[in-house]
Amino acid sequence: MGSIPLHLELLNPARQRQLRKAIESPPRSASMCLAMSDPIQNQSPLFLLVQQLPQELQNQRVEIQSLRSGLDASRVSVHQLELRLSSVTPPSPSRSRLSNPPRFDGKPL
Repeated sequence: MGSIPLHLELLNPARQRQLRKAIESPPRSASMCLAMSDPIQNQSPLFLLVQQLPQELQNQRVEIQSLRSGLDASRVSVHQLELRLSSVTPPSPSRSRLSNPPRFDGKPL
């Protein structure tokens, strides 16, 4: 099975299968070659996929923008929660060193 170009891997798996099938199966007749040269009569899977690419790319761009917006909103929420948490939680006191115990001189009390 041949590999497809990286920019076409953005297509969903069903479209990838259609594209692979169209690429791997060459036209079988001269009439099919003529159909490929006439866009009105062309119904080959490859031609249909190429026609759909601009819309698919636009859909991908919209989805990426939406995901970025969601990520930015999540970052803002996390930052706000961190600020609230730091204002509610008292700072932990620094540990002070205890004084040394008295030295034992060996005499009973």
